[in-house]
Amino acid sequence: MTRSLDEYTYDGNVPCDGCTACCRGDAIRLLPGDDEKRYQTVPHDHFVGQLMLDHKPNGDCIYLGERGCTIHEWKPRMCREMDCRNIAQRMSYTQARKLGVVIVWRRGKDLLKEAACRTAP
Repeated sequence: MTRSLDEYTYDGNVPCDGCTACCRGDAIRLLPGDDEKRYQTVPHDHFVGQLMLDHKPNGDCIYLGERGCTIHEWKPRMCREMDCRNIAQRMSYTQARKLGVVIVWRRGKDLLKEAACRTAP
């Protein structure tokens, strides 16, 4: 019997395996503890008075390179804490679509399904 996705819990280690879905078209907001001087930022689209990482013309994060994140060792807190499985568990497809994070939501659902299948009795 397969466990439901809602029953699955995980340890916080995100198996990105080269996935960069969350680096594309997302609004990565700087949070308390982030040094805004380290990053190229713009005013946040949805949070007045807040800053977010800038984007390339195609919508990718300004720091996304051909081999992934170019600032991985000192990326902002929101990037360090990002886990697509949380998005998949906490919102519906409709909510993800309205927020423009369907690709990230789908990746999270896929990872949850894989984990549930691996742990099924």
